[in-house]
Amino acid sequence: DILTDLCCTPEEYFVSSRRHRAHNGMLGAARAVKALAEEIIEKELNDNPEYTLLLVGHSLGGSVAAILGQIWSDYFRGVTVYTYGPACVAPMNDMNSDKIVSVLLEGDPFSSVSLGHVADTSRALAYLCDEDDLRTAILTVTDGPLDSLDKEDLQWCSDKMEDIRKHMTGEKMYPPGRLL
Repeated sequence: DILTDLCCTPEEYFVSSRRHRAHNGMLGAARAVKALAEEIIEKELNDNPEYTLLLVGHSLGGSVAAILGQIWSDYFRGVTVYTYGPACVAPMNDMNSDKIVSVLLEGDPFSSVSLGHVADTSRALAYLCDEDDLRTAILTVTDGPLDSLDKEDLQWCSDKMEDIRKHMTGEKMYPPGRLL
C-alpha cells in the first residue's frame, strides 16, 4: 500500500475514447489486476450470461476497484463497484458514475486529502509566512469570538481568503462515484 500511495501524481488513461486522470500508483495497480484477471472474468461472464460483474474493495483496494470498474465498463455488462473508505483517486467529476458507490467514514484522512490538497495547504502557509502585514492584520481582525466579527470584518476575511486561494492551484483528487 505505501509504495502505491507514494506514486500519487495523476496519470491519464482512456475509456471509450474519453480522457480520464487517476492516481498513478492506483492506476498501475488496476492495470496489473486487469492483466491477471480479465481473461478469467471474460470467460466466466461468457459462460454464465446471467452473471454481472461486481467489484468490491476497501481503502486502496476500493480505489483500484473503482478504476477497474470504469475501465471494464466498456468490456463487461453490468459492472458495479462498491468501495469502503476509498482513497482519493481522481479529479472531481472524473469518476462520478452511478455504477460506483463509495461509503466514507467521517474524518477519514485518506478519503479527504490528496497530494493536491497538501500542496495547496503548503502554498497557503508559505504565502502567509511571506506576508508579515497580512498575518498581523488577520490576527488583529479575528481577535475574539467569531460571532463578534461585524459584516465588514467578515467581508475582509472572505476577500483575503480569495487572495490566498489564487495561490492554491494543485490538482486535487477525490473519492470515486456516489458518496455515502
